[in-house]
Amino acid sequence: MALFAGAFALLAALIVRLREAGAPARGQGAIRMVEWRGLAALIPAGARRAGVAVVGYVLMNLALSLFLTDDGVGSVRLLSGHLLLFYLIPLMYFRFVELRLRDGGGPPRP
Repeated sequence: MALFAGAFALLAALIVRLREAGAPARGQGAIRMVEWRGLAALIPAGARRAGVAVVGYVLMNLALSLFLTDDGVGSVRLLSGHLLLFYLIPLMYFRFVELRLRDGGGPPRP
């Protein structure tokens, strides 16, 4: 339970930071969506490929957990896969995107 609380706390912090950093968004008024393609372009190619690999693993993990007959094993697989995704999104944002948004979209720092 603590792992999920930590993941959702990071996701909430990510949403607050996106609003503060002035992330590119589309739409007007109260309903605005972050332009995620623009944010993904700020992530270096190697990290982006690693992120796509993790998303592929999470989808494979979801499919395998649906096919397992033992309810306990399937739910543990399902939870562990989703936790990877819940921690990957804030990691990519805080490590790569936020720095470049605050610097005006310049090249990534080492």
